[in-house]
Formats: sequence, C-alpha cells, structure tokens
Amino acid sequence: MKSILLSFLILIFNTPLDAVSSFTRNLGMDCYACHSTIPQLTEFGKIFLETAGEILIQKEYGGMSMTPQIISGRIALIPIEKTFSSDSKKHSLSPKERQLQIVSVNEATAFLSGKTGKVFYEVAFLASADWGHKKREGFDFRFDHGFAAINFLENRLNVLAGFDSPFITDGNDTVQHYNALERQWEAAEFTPGVSQMIGLNGIEEDFFWIASWHGGVEVARGNDPKSYSLRAAYNINKHTLGAYFSRGFRYDRKEGRSNHPVSLAGLDGHLRFANANVLMVLGFRKFVGKKTDWDFSVEANNTFFIKNVKYLTSINPVANVDTYVLREISSQVWVKGSAGVAFFLNPAVRIFPQVAGTLHAPSSFRHKEFQALITASVGL
Repeated sequence: MKSILLSFLILIFNTPLDAVSSFTRNLGMDCYACHSTIPQLTEFGKIFLETAGEILIQKEYGGMSMTPQIISGRIALIPIEKTFSSDSKKHSLSPKERQLQIVSVNEATAFLSGKTGKVFYEVAFLASADWGHKKREGFDFRFDHGFAAINFLENRLNVLAGFDSPFITDGNDTVQHYNALERQWEAAEFTPGVSQMIGLNGIEEDFFWIASWHGGVEVARGNDPKSYSLRAAYNINKHTLGAYFSRGFRYDRKEGRSNHPVSLAGLDGHLRFANANVLMVLGFRKFVGKKTDWDFSVEANNTFFIKNVKYLTSINPVANVDTYVLREISSQVWVKGSAGVAFFLNPAVRIFPQVAGTLHAPSSFRHKEFQALITASVGL
C-alpha cells in the first residue's frame, strides 16, 4: 500500500519544479528572483514571504500577488551516507550507523501553496523512510506543516494560523534555521519549533515584527499552546539585524502535557552580498532551576552562476560552525562544523556532497562523530 501511495505521490508531480514551483509558475518569474541560493531569500523574496504573498507599495516592486495554481513537489535522496567514530572502543554508533548506506529514495514532499482571495496558504505533506521507527519499514505519510495568512492594511498587518513555526513569515533565514542547504543547526534547539500557532506580523518601512501564541519546546501534535514569542528585525540596506524572545513551557511526552517553564532568546543577523550570504545566530535557552545554555552559529555560502554550460546552472560552496553549551550534557564547549559544495544541474535538481562532524568535544567525551554523505534534491 505504501509503495502504491508513493508512486501516486511521484506521478502527480508531473510539471517542472523551480524551488517551490507553484510560486514561480504563479508569478512568471525565475527562482533566483526570490532566492540567492535555494532556499535562502533575496530582498524581493523576503518581502514576498513577509507580506503573505503580496508585494504592495514596497519600494520599487509595485503590486503583485499569487494565483491559485497550487501543486508542486520534491523528492530527496541520500545515495551515500557514512558515519565514522574517533573512538573504536567506546563509541555511540550503532552497527547500522557504521555501515555505508546506499538509499535510493528516502523522502518525498508535496506542497500546496497559493492564494485564494485574501488568504495566502502553504501546506506540506511528507513521505519519509527515515523517521527511526524500529518496528516498521518503508515509507510513512503525514501532514508535516502548514499555515494560512490574511493580509490587511497594505502589509502593515497579517493574521496567520496553522501548524508551523511561529516565525514562519520571517524571511531572514535565521531564527527559522532554513539555512542554505537544509542542514540542521544545533541552534535550532534554541528557537521555537513547529507547533500549533496563531499570530500577527507586519512591516513598516524597514521594520518587521511578529507576535505569536503557540505550543511549547519539544512539541508534539496536540501540544497545548502555552507559549508566546516576539520577533523584531530591521533592514539596513540589504542586511538584516534582529532579535527574538519566547516564553512558555516544555512539552513532557511522558505526562502528555506542557510543563517545566523555559525561556528562549537570541540575536541574529543576515548579511547579504552580491552572490553571498552570512547568517549568524546567538541563542540562549533557560530552564527554571538550571543554568543558561547558549549557542553561536555562523554559516557562510557563496553562489557561482555558470553560463553556457548545458548541465550546470550554479555552484554553491557552503560551510557552517556551531559553538554551543548544553549543560544537561556538559558545561564545556562543543564545536561542530560542516562543509560542502552544492551543484545545481538546474534550479530543481541539486547534488550536494558534504562532510560534517565534531571539531571539539568536552574533555569527558572521547567519542567524536564524523559523517560523509551525498544528498540530492529533485523537483518533479
């Protein structure tokens, strides 16, 4: 049954995909109008997201909105993945992790996105074979995330709701940690995640803000919304500086409810250059009765556009460094990093070899993990 559903999911994606293809088909524009390097956003793409699919009286951009062409999709592959340990005797790697893994297809995503009247919406459904279910094999299907927003007062106010990040309409690629090639930063532990939420956002000249009420940290579906988050960012030319604060409760999976008060706060910056991005986040996490954890993450990437080459449109070198303290594990500093080069055969097809691993661990941890892998993302 799951193989039939997967085949159906793949077959419905029979139109060209450029990033989120329903956006490009609707707008009649190239992907790189919105993306400096997919999925990071240009200034135009940032305003498009923050105005819930509208570009109104925004500097030189004039008026623009979506039409209801909605279906797009993506299939992710990990053809090669290998994890190493620096400690051959005391290691945390399972036999499966130590093996060279060859996987044909490990994830498929369907996007439904568009605009109906004044309502802008985006919904994602995910089929994945990599969720760690020990008793099941094959693909599982689920609703992954989604939200809807209504635009008022010519972009000065949007009302949004759904099951998503409370910062979903923030186009700065920082606090959401939608970093250049969809690799998870440790700093994502220091920002609110996906949960049921309702919120407001707005733009006033170069100032952008969000206020949301949502579920707590380490969320689960059905998590009771007992948290609130505030976000503000200011654009200086093409660069953005921002701050966020979140106060609420950690979700206790054993008790099935949110308790244990927690505060999250941080400063962030996104520096945009001609073909390069630098993203920085300094995040803090405070549990009641415990010392504050912190993380400082930096990512840099640069895009080289290739002309008159039949099978290559751009090359994207990217690297990031994560420096953090998780006091539940150790009060000493951890440093992790990764580097890779993404080859875009066209905006819909990306091949990305990379290495990632622990650069420094607390003295009590001899074990360090290193990973070499190749990932591919294909739009259909």
